[in-house]
Amino acid sequence: SKKSVGLDNDLSFPLKAGLVDCSKLSGMKMMGAILNPIFHSEPRMVTAGMCTLEQYEAGKMELLDRMERFFERQLEIDPDLGDKTPAPTSKWDSNMYNSNCQDEDSPTQMAEKEFKRYFCFKQSVYHPKMEPKKVLGDIDGDGHPKEPVYELGLVLAGGSGKDLPSKKNLADYISGNGRFDIVKYLVDHKKDFPALNSVGIGECCPHLSTEVDCESLFSQDGFSSQSR
Repeated sequence: SKKSVGLDNDLSFPLKAGLVDCSKLSGMKMMGAILNPIFHSEPRMVTAGMCTLEQYEAGKMELLDRMERFFERQLEIDPDLGDKTPAPTSKWDSNMYNSNCQDEDSPTQMAEKEFKRYFCFKQSVYHPKMEPKKVLGDIDGDGHPKEPVYELGLVLAGGSGKDLPSKKNLADYISGNGRFDIVKYLVDHKKDFPALNSVGIGECCPHLSTEVDCESLFSQDGFSSQSR
């Protein structure tokens, strides 16, 4: 990067001169952001500049790895948890089909299926419309702001999204200052997402603010998006 003295004295340098992308983002911070329904999806987070695709994938893999370990522990307690298919009892039963079904219930598959179900709860139709108190987005090659990717703040009157399959509503988890209460959300959906509840509350949340706020993530990722 440029020396600070040169940047201070030479006004011809672009505003972002000397800034470099952060090569590593806190795993806990990344997993917390992935868990937050308001942050939606990988394409949206990357487009907003909250993280790179590589950082997102690293956080996703770490989250899945922790979920897999959760299911491994559960299977030690209840060995029948992952085996939904009865063992062959006749010479006509196919070991091939039975084996394939059991493989689908391995800790890895259980983690992946729960992760996919979780994203069904993050669809746009469930998202509330919010007052643009914090507007986050991307900038073009000339440094001009593009259309906002996130508009975060208080939920607008009548702006609640569709109720979740759990009969809960995402608007109920957004506080008066526009932040999302991820802990309460995970507690309320423990039966739907037991592994994510365990990992999120037991491992991620103790290291994060309750709301997993945008500003703290932005300050670590070193990307170009800014509040406007």
